[in-house]
Amino acid sequence: MSFYVLMNNSMNFFKKIKRTLIFTACVVITVIIFLIILKINITIPEFIDLLHDFGEPPPILTKIIIYTYQYWVILPIFALITSIYIIVSKEVFSKNYRPLWFLLSLLLIAIILIILTVVGMYAPIIGLE
Repeated sequence: MSFYVLMNNSMNFFKKIKRTLIFTACVVITVIIFLIILKINITIPEFIDLLHDFGEPPPILTKIIIYTYQYWVILPIFALITSIYIIVSKEVFSKNYRPLWFLLSLLLIAIILIILTVVGMYAPIIGLE
């Protein structure tokens, strides 16, 4: 076996490993985003009932979260579409692969939304306004 054939085989092997890792990352990130939004959509209606029992109007952040949380379902849909595009695409090995960065930014947005939800929902209970 020549050195060229050996290097070619090892490069193909590393490309397969990289593709598998990207596929796994896409699936994991999409599932995490889906679970975050699902948990938010289950939790917020319970907080709405709790806030109605207080009788006081909630702070502005809480109102924004209550009125907009139903539209956050778009995030997992975008993540799923982006993941499918990344998995099907042939350009995964380029250095500036934008769909992968878009998927990571969706994950960051979902994490920020969960932090804002926790702060916004607990603000009236703790007394923050």
